[in-house]
Amino acid sequence: MSEVFTRPVSTPVEYSKAVVELVNHAQRTIDVLSPELTPVVFSTAELIDAARAFAIRSQHTLMRVLIRNTTPLTRNDHRFLDIAQRLSSKVKVRKLAPDFQCRDDAFVIADEEQFVLRRQAVTWNGFHDSSRPEIARKLTVEFEEMWEHSTTDPGVRRLHI
Repeated sequence: MSEVFTRPVSTPVEYSKAVVELVNHAQRTIDVLSPELTPVVFSTAELIDAARAFAIRSQHTLMRVLIRNTTPLTRNDHRFLDIAQRLSSKVKVRKLAPDFQCRDDAFVIADEEQFVLRRQAVTWNGFHDSSRPEIARKLTVEFEEMWEHSTTDPGVRRLHI
């Protein structure tokens, strides 16, 4: 993105719009840390369309998702699970390792340059920021460590019969 900004978000609708905008502008990587991929954000038609377009944009794109609790994702009709299963080489989902379950934040990072962050995942208060890539890079380093220690949940994988 060429525009540099910091925008507050305080509602599910604002957060969802910020995440969709971020996904639409991402070119290479998207990293997501979320308690359980809240459907009001991650199961909307807008987000699913943006994630699908991102995943097929290039052979080099990758979306990685870390979630604390995979049960709501696998028990409910969550549209993100379908895209993760259909595009499994481009959209990877892991369950957050026990050592990191105490994290209070939730975020989405695009290309290590911009991010949407909620410091406390239990609220919608946060911000969408493209003006501080150093924070995006710091969050990416933290995400990498969590990713390396986390595992794929068998319930998220597609069963081929």
